[in-house]
Amino acid sequence: FTAYPVTTWGALARSGYLTGDQEGIYAMVGAYGADPTLQDVDNHGTNFSFDFDFGANIMGEIGYKHDWVQNTTGNPGKIAVGGWWFTGPFPKFNGGPANGAGGFFYFIHQNLYNEASGEAPSRERLTRRDLWGNSDNVLDSVQGLFFFSTGQFASNLEVSQADWFVSNGFYYRGLIPGRDQDVLSIGCAYLSFGDNWAQSQIRRGQLPQDYEMELELSYRFVVTDYFYVQPNIQGVINPQANGSLPDALVLGLQMQVDF
Repeated sequence: FTAYPVTTWGALARSGYLTGDQEGIYAMVGAYGADPTLQDVDNHGTNFSFDFDFGANIMGEIGYKHDWVQNTTGNPGKIAVGGWWFTGPFPKFNGGPANGAGGFFYFIHQNLYNEASGEAPSRERLTRRDLWGNSDNVLDSVQGLFFFSTGQFASNLEVSQADWFVSNGFYYRGLIPGRDQDVLSIGCAYLSFGDNWAQSQIRRGQLPQDYEMELELSYRFVVTDYFYVQPNIQGVINPQANGSLPDALVLGLQMQVDF
């Protein structure tokens, strides 16, 4: 699907059903071209063609949002599950082609503590953009403690190097008085490689990959409405996932400027 700087043809449809003034169920489905040659430097300019030999990337998601209204004093959250499928051919680790590859995913984003003063939230019905769109601007307006969790699970381990990935963590927006938009976060990510991929590495005389885990602590310091600085410290356990490197401690710095 489209990811800078490469674009591709695609279509997206989404809808939903309100189950209350501040909650509802939504669903989305999309299909995008999966032509890897689009990233070649010679393929530029306007191009209206679509190469069906490479197949398409089809994905869908269904989720539930609650307390989804600006200035809510409740605990807004979102939970979603979905899946994806690439219809094109993929080489198997043991030889031969596989007709497609895909998997499943889930996503949880939940406010656990809201610093709101206790005033009654607006009872106006949600706009379609708030409820059915991808924007999490409702959560971005809440100060307090949040939990997040996401996971991906491959369905065809004959072609997928990793069989599953999970990331979990907590963050607090506005923990320090007077720094309402600063964010303190801590998280853990774990990537597991499949047995089929490991066996193919052994046959090629390579060290088999098993897992890699990362722990991260960061603090986002919001300088202005359009600029922030975010230092972080990371602990990488089993780098390269094959035991060839010692665990590593990484210091990082991220900055963002919005135009």
